[in-house]
Amino acid sequence: MKIEEAIVYVLASSNRGMRTEQIADTINAKGLFRRQAVIRDIFSNGHTWALVLKETGEPVGCMGYYAFGESNIDIGEDDAELGYWIARPYWNQGLCTEALCAMVSWCFGVKGFQVFWSDFFVDNPASGRVMEKCGFRDTGEVNWCSHLYRGDERPVKVMRLDYALD
Repeated sequence: MKIEEAIVYVLASSNRGMRTEQIADTINAKGLFRRQAVIRDIFSNGHTWALVLKETGEPVGCMGYYAFGESNIDIGEDDAELGYWIARPYWNQGLCTEALCAMVSWCFGVKGFQVFWSDFFVDNPASGRVMEKCGFRDTGEVNWCSHLYRGDERPVKVMRLDYALD
């Protein structure tokens, strides 16, 4: 599957009531250059990956990290902010928990990060529970996250994991 098709699929699966063809038409109406910009700027940065189902290879979301200087959270030079998104039909199946825990282990073992940050919209407490299952703790901070869709409109709670201590 080409990355363009994966983006169309993920968008379609998260927009209930719209057929894949309608999403594809919407993206095509905005032009190929926009699609290429999304692929170049979001998925081709070396630290953002597609989340795919083990059984089928079907793309269902994405996950990645921001290093110091890229995060909207005031993180240390050796810290990372982790983030994920999964299409609505795949919620509540343990996929994000499995992927986030694996990402923490990889970032610790391969990249050497020891402190991890993440945030979730206050109106999506299930995402906070995913983080808690992977060892993150609530910092008590509330932030706004321009990196996220509608992140300037909805507050996020900031979570932290000191991996080397846990």
